[in-house]
Amino acid sequence: MKQRIPDSIYGQILENTVVSAVDAIIHQDEKVLVALRKQEPCKGQWWIPGGRQEKGETGEEAIVREVREETGLDVKVERFVGVYDAIFDKTAFPNVKTGVHYVARVYLVTPQDGAQNVRLDSTQRNFRWIDKIEDDLNDYVRVALKQSGVFERR
Repeated sequence: MKQRIPDSIYGQILENTVVSAVDAIIHQDEKVLVALRKQEPCKGQWWIPGGRQEKGETGEEAIVREVREETGLDVKVERFVGVYDAIFDKTAFPNVKTGVHYVARVYLVTPQDGAQNVRLDSTQRNFRWIDKIEDDLNDYVRVALKQSGVFERR
């Protein structure tokens, strides 16, 4: 297991550079999992699971790890969706005054076993399965869902 960057150092990274991240469109039975964020950025918004990529990981390895950490689901990657700039004024690190800039690669994934239960980590407050692009989603999430074509397969 890779060692996590201490928060004090990660805060400096957020102040001064762009961070590589991955996000997952988890789909099953013509629905997509979204989670309600408990922390910044996007606190109180419905979001797709994901997070930062660690050094030495491929994007696909990072998304499988992040989904397992945030939702408890073991997933398989179906395909790459796209690359997005996600820029926010706020971050979970209160000492960071410049906001955060992620370059996020989005992957379409599916649970390896449909009987798995979602177990959210401490960064999420709730989850739901959606069957269309809903108005209360963050703009970035709506764009990624649209470009994934996940709801156009019906």
